Amino acid sequence: MSYDKHNLYWGAYKPQKDFVGIKKADWIVERFLGEDDAGGNFSNNPNDKGTICLILEDKENSFWPVMSFLSNEEIRKLIKDLTEFIK
Repeated sequence: MSYDKHNLYWGAYKPQKDFVGIKKADWIVERFLGEDDAGGNFSNNPNDKGTICLILEDKENSFWPVMSFLSNEEIRKLIKDLTEFIK
């Protein structure tokens, strides 16, 4: 399995037309360490080396429907933009 920059998966859901609702989800950050025969290897250790991935984690279905691989520059911009909204 290979990943694109931004990935949307809906295999765990039964879409209502063009809409999928997720009741219990959290945004998490993981490092992508690479792939093997079992799939992608991710770590929640910030000291590991690898690409940073912003993930929407569906707790009920143990599923990651949204995955975005971000550069350091994109992360800095996201932090700046989010900080502006909580002032």
